[in-house]
Amino acid sequence: MDFLVIGALKSGTTSLFHYLRNHPQIYVPPEKEVPFFSNEKRFAIGWDSYFREFFSEAPADAILGTVTPQYMERPSSFVPQRIFQLMPRIKLIALLRNPIDRAFSHYRMESRFNREPRKFEEAAASDLGKEKLKIYFTAGQYGAMLDQFLDYFPREQLLVHFTDALEETPEKVLDSIMAHLGLATGFRPLNLGKRYHVGGRQRFPVLVPFVKKITPLKRLYRTLPLSSRRVIWGWVTNEGNVKRETAPPLDPAVRLQLRDFYLPDIVRMESLLGKKVPWKEFRSF
Repeated sequence: MDFLVIGALKSGTTSLFHYLRNHPQIYVPPEKEVPFFSNEKRFAIGWDSYFREFFSEAPADAILGTVTPQYMERPSSFVPQRIFQLMPRIKLIALLRNPIDRAFSHYRMESRFNREPRKFEEAAASDLGKEKLKIYFTAGQYGAMLDQFLDYFPREQLLVHFTDALEETPEKVLDSIMAHLGLATGFRPLNLGKRYHVGGRQRFPVLVPFVKKITPLKRLYRTLPLSSRRVIWGWVTNEGNVKRETAPPLDPAVRLQLRDFYLPDIVRMESLLGKKVPWKEFRSF
């Protein structure tokens, strides 16, 4: 393995995945999110089995990698140590979004799948400050998570970009990633600039439960290779059954509450990276 895009969740990693998979010298598995180091079942079976399942079709001379934002799900993780023990020279790439907007986008996804019944304002008022937080809050604590990676990996192996740059100047971000991977700059996929997995709500909330009850379809589905099933399921849940909607604005009081929550971590991250974040609500400190 040559590189890992480690995160963050809901920060544009799906778009980056679709750009990278079009590079003639790069191979990533057809399914985007196939975690190994954070998946206990796969990790227990071992790397050789994982590699055979997801990289058996890779060309012999390809640059191999995965886009796995689960590797930056939460602070206090065992993932960086596991990666280092198996791949101490791996190139790491992180893509980071304003943690406030990222949390709200993540919440909307959880709500779409009926995993969070509360309003976002209620969740923030109830959870912030508690020891055990919902993942959509913890997954924005970038400083704590990157600090753990840098406990094992030298700084030059970690490339960090902000989602804002991927959206505004994707050519520059791709050139930077290519240089990080030791490839020639100038790669411009035809889909460059297209955004994937834009948030929304379920178009047909009863579709998936209804389809699951149709026995012939279930049998047909199970005859497909596991990799094909994952691709189909990912498309249905994130594309086909999603009605795209612009996120409503957050209450200014909630944004302020979240800014105060994330600010110490932002300061920590800026110290680690040696650069300021582009998010204006964190730039006045």
